[in-house]
Amino acid sequence: MRVLLHTIIRSRLNHEGYLRSYLAFVKPRVVITNEDNDLLFYRIPDLLPDCTTIAIQNGRRDNYARHQLGGFFEMLRHLRETRPVSVSVLCTFGTAVAQLYRDALGTGGIGSLIPIGSLRNNAVAPRTTSGLQRLVYVSSMPNFELGMDPLATDVFAFYHGKPISPHDYWSIESSIVREAATFAANTNRKFVILGKRASRHPGEYRYYKEILREQEWEFVPANTHATSYEAIFADDVVVSSDSTLAYEMFGRGIRTAFISARLAIPGLTQYRDCDFGFPLSLPRKGPFWTNETSTTEIHRVLRFSADSTSAEWMNASENHRKEMMLLDPGNGIFCEILKSLNVANTGPHLWPQHLVPLN
Repeated sequence: MRVLLHTIIRSRLNHEGYLRSYLAFVKPRVVITNEDNDLLFYRIPDLLPDCTTIAIQNGRRDNYARHQLGGFFEMLRHLRETRPVSVSVLCTFGTAVAQLYRDALGTGGIGSLIPIGSLRNNAVAPRTTSGLQRLVYVSSMPNFELGMDPLATDVFAFYHGKPISPHDYWSIESSIVREAATFAANTNRKFVILGKRASRHPGEYRYYKEILREQEWEFVPANTHATSYEAIFADDVVVSSDSTLAYEMFGRGIRTAFISARLAIPGLTQYRDCDFGFPLSLPRKGPFWTNETSTTEIHRVLRFSADSTSAEWMNASENHRKEMMLLDPGNGIFCEILKSLNVANTGPHLWPQHLVPLN
């Protein structure tokens, strides 16, 4: 309340005004965020020069934007033109994404860039083999119960200033699911869909039920922050367009197929934002990835992911895994970062079940 009152008295009742007042009262030594795409966070070193800031990447990053002015990286570049922006320590999934942050923050804008992988992925113990042949699709659907209609044709987002509708953006989900379910049936595999939403939001399940109709499949809702990680076994084959969870499983060494064609349906393939491995300059097709939605291409990628030998899979994927998603079970690297800054922590460990929040 004192901070809020201070903000009101100084007539700056907005996000930045509140932050300024908070920093003035608390004078924190270290500020950590898991919202690495919060523009205002990068203003803190200028507002409180003696404060160390740590930003932790929490999702796949590209130039997706909710308005025509641009997405996170473009807005950060614009902000840099008028105000100092920087971060003391930037913790990323891997080295591949580093250039996007460097371009946005400019020379000297990043004190240290340290790949740590995904905090959540590192904190959940991997499953052993299930002994079953399963093809697992990772859903990226929106929350239907909050009013988002994936079939709508109005403009809801932009890529490099080009408009895209919900229908165009999410059509890739239904295309992959139909072909993946067919491939699973033809190869005697169990087909599983990992939901992005909890069971109390049934719209996602109903959407896939309409697509798959009489086919056999299983739906796993994401009821906790760890459910989807715990639902994947070491011998599963995972398929997705571009979900963060799929990249996390890829980082674990699990066979993962990427149908990276989200921008193909709206005709925006000149932009590579949703391509596998973005912003790396990789071929648009590879052994386990493609940016096409044809039946032939999807089945080719699934076949390699499912049937290649261990040596073939390792040769095709190992270098890319290291660049895109570091794996650090227990988050030892991050604990060392905290230790170096004299921030007390419990040390590397996995996520205790009683501390895992509900979705």
